[in-house]
Amino acid sequence: MVEMINTSREITEVVFYGYEISEDQTIVPNDIHEACIAAGLNGIAYHYVILPNGDIRRGRSLAVDGEHNSAHDQYSIAVVVPHVNDVSATVQQSKSIDLFLESFWNLWPGGQCWDIQEIDVNSYSVGVNIDSYRSNYRKQNFGNAGRSYSTAQLVSAAQGSL
Repeated sequence: MVEMINTSREITEVVFYGYEISEDQTIVPNDIHEACIAAGLNGIAYHYVILPNGDIRRGRSLAVDGEHNSAHDQYSIAVVVPHVNDVSATVQQSKSIDLFLESFWNLWPGGQCWDIQEIDVNSYSVGVNIDSYRSNYRKQNFGNAGRSYSTAQLVSAAQGSL
C-alpha cells in the first residue's frame, strides 16, 4: 500500500470489480493482464487484484489511469476480486477488502467507494456487499455513480453544492 501514499495521480475513489473464475482455476494477475490484452485493452485494467487466498497483488501502476470504466478511470483505483460465479468472494478476500478500504480511507477520508454494479448493473458481481463496508466505516458517496469527481468537486458535493 506504499504505492498509494506515493502516487502523484489525484485519487478520489475506489471501484471494486468482480472477475469470474472456475472452481478449479488458480488465477494470478498476469492471467487477467493477458485476458485484458486479448479484449483489446492496454494490459491489465485494474490497479489491484485480491486473490481468493486474500493476497493483494498489484496490477496496473497507480501512476496510470485505469482502463476499466471510462467514466471512472481518471480519479479511481480499480480493484478486481476474482471468484466463482454465484459464489461469494472468500472470507480471505473479504478481510483483504476491509484492510484495503481501511488504508484507502486513512489516506483519502472523503474518498468514494463503488461496487461496479452500482455503476453498471450488467457487470459481474464483486462477490461481497461493498455497501456494508461503507456502513461499517460510516462513509457515504457524495457524488453519483455516473461519473468520477475531482477532490474539489467532491468537497462541493459533500457541502451540497454540486
